[in-house]
Amino acid sequence: MRRPQWIPGRADLPGLALAGALGAAALALVRILPSSPLLSDVLIALLLGAVVLNTPLRRIVRLELPGEEREPDVYAPGVRFCGKWVLRAAIIAMGLKVQTSFFGGVELALIAGVGIISMPSAFFVAHALGSLLGLRRPLVDLLAGGTMICGASAVNAIAPVAGARRGEQGIAIRSPRGSVWSRPSRASGAAWR
Repeated sequence: MRRPQWIPGRADLPGLALAGALGAAALALVRILPSSPLLSDVLIALLLGAVVLNTPLRRIVRLELPGEEREPDVYAPGVRFCGKWVLRAAIIAMGLKVQTSFFGGVELALIAGVGIISMPSAFFVAHALGSLLGLRRPLVDLLAGGTMICGASAVNAIAPVAGARRGEQGIAIRSPRGSVWSRPSRASGAAWR
């Protein structure tokens, strides 16, 4: 039986460990440094990654710059896994995040109830309309997920799982004002898209 893509393999472990170490170091630095609205754990993690990649530390950990080779070093598969699956799971989790300290028990129960009812309802309505319009299921999955969760981030996270094509992903992300179906005004002199 073949292992699902979203479960890391043995080859992914070094890259996952490197990403985890940089993330843990960023979290620790945020706790140690004085509090500032300009300083976040994400910014520090990006800076740490840039330092590791652009200093002699890169040679110490045997990290190679990307080149024509798909697997230039032992970290490449795990870093790619982080960029594809871990990042997308984090984006979805951020879209579902609620500041519970602002709400009491009754409000949290109401929010949970609305979420439990509205998310499946939006999914059902999107699929009902999609089948009436003759749309492919992956496109409808992207549209439903983008509507239910958090827009473009959810669409990008769902696309590989749903088996959507790049064009379908673009359609699900594209805004209504810039839609391929919108007609430009005659005054602008623009042609049909």
